[in-house]
Amino acid sequence: MNNKCKLLVVEDEIDLREAIVYDLKKRGFDVSEAGSGVEALRLVKENQYAVVVSDFRLPEGDGFWLLKNIKEANQYLPAVIFMTGYSEISLSDAFITGAEAVFTKPFNRNRFYALINELAENMTQEWRRDGYRTRVDLPVEVEYSSKTEKKKISTKIKDLGKGGFSVEIDDRPNEDGSCLFSIETGKDEIHSIQGSGIVQWCKVKEGDEEKYECGINFRSMPLQQKKELFHLLNLIRIQER
Repeated sequence: MNNKCKLLVVEDEIDLREAIVYDLKKRGFDVSEAGSGVEALRLVKENQYAVVVSDFRLPEGDGFWLLKNIKEANQYLPAVIFMTGYSEISLSDAFITGAEAVFTKPFNRNRFYALINELAENMTQEWRRDGYRTRVDLPVEVEYSSKTEKKKISTKIKDLGKGGFSVEIDDRPNEDGSCLFSIETGKDEIHSIQGSGIVQWCKVKEGDEEKYECGINFRSMPLQQKKELFHLLNLIRIQER
């Protein structure tokens, strides 16, 4: 498990929230907490979480409201787990909307934490899974902040997937890792794909210590841009056959 992996616990019952946060911190996670849907969504927009653990009934936006807003911004990250003490929640609706799991209170704590650990590990390893990415050579403009200045560079995408892409840049990004991007597709029917992202990982390029290789996860894209991204990936994979 990656000790730097960030989680968010959303629960308006303070005692339960503090107990879950305490247990997760003991397991080495970096944990934030929120007591309402609105507060949770604000934190998700400001941070890069691998997993969000949320109660279903919340003040200021319930669990479904939170889930829908999270998945509209990024279909893949973070993973969302529901906790609920109520039977009216529809499991099919939860899973169709994008939840990874639903735990009915009281639940088996060992299974609960085992799933969180598994999801967190999968999120941190997402860029390294075979078949997840497609090798490409597409022009992209990336705007980000380094330790010394804001930068806007033109480079090439090395790998592209539904969750993000990897590039080479010449300066390490700030710790928050936020960036803007514009991908030139080279396709007549798809002019460009634009949005915001988060630098998921960054390392010095082998053989060139003045360059960095970075993996950028998509954070926010308009729905039409997401559709064009999926269409582009399908076109690339058809060409590879």
